[in-house]
Amino acid sequence: MKKQQGQGCKYFSAEAKAEAVQLAAQVGSKKASEQLGLHRGTVSCWLWKAGGRDAVLAGCSAPGTKVAATTSQVAFVAPDVDGLTAVAGAETGEPVTVHGETRKRIAKLYTPSQRSHAVEMVGKHGVSKASRLLGISRFSLYDWTRKARLEAAGKIVTDLFSGSDEDPHLVRDRRILKEWERYPGLGPSQIRNQLRRANFKTSVSTVRRVMMENGYVPPKIKRK
Repeated sequence: MKKQQGQGCKYFSAEAKAEAVQLAAQVGSKKASEQLGLHRGTVSCWLWKAGGRDAVLAGCSAPGTKVAATTSQVAFVAPDVDGLTAVAGAETGEPVTVHGETRKRIAKLYTPSQRSHAVEMVGKHGVSKASRLLGISRFSLYDWTRKARLEAAGKIVTDLFSGSDEDPHLVRDRRILKEWERYPGLGPSQIRNQLRRANFKTSVSTVRRVMMENGYVPPKIKRK
């Protein structure tokens, strides 16, 4: 199990995570964590994100679904539709079913070029059809279209449609890990507060997930 160590935190490559997920699917999270020297909760989290034991052993053979390993997570993605990748659980709120398991939807982040493309699709097909084709909520499309009109008229300045197309999830995860490296003794809530002071907003649950995926072990609290 190859990993890079920072000050108080560990960084795992996509290959290392894939190796851990495969082993956990075969022998279980407990034995896999013991063999690889990892925390059991971390291995269980990676296995859950890969769709569970049955999905991994089956090679993720669900129609139209594949596993995408990144430096920060293992996620399920669907084929591209008109240049946009529709991620399982793209919108927040309603639950989504993945391989028979019901999970809460996770918010999808979009790059500037994806937002620009979505606005173009709205101009060609209308909001409702563009929403169906792209898998983006109509609320988001209405909001982006309105802001695009205001920016074109010079009434507002926004970075929604300009800037780097680097994966926003990776940018967010790197910010979290960098802050954790600076303050290795802080927990997820405190790291979130540090990021908010730097005008970077994210949730405590997201910070905790990213930290756990990279070796964070939550403290055990004994109840009297």
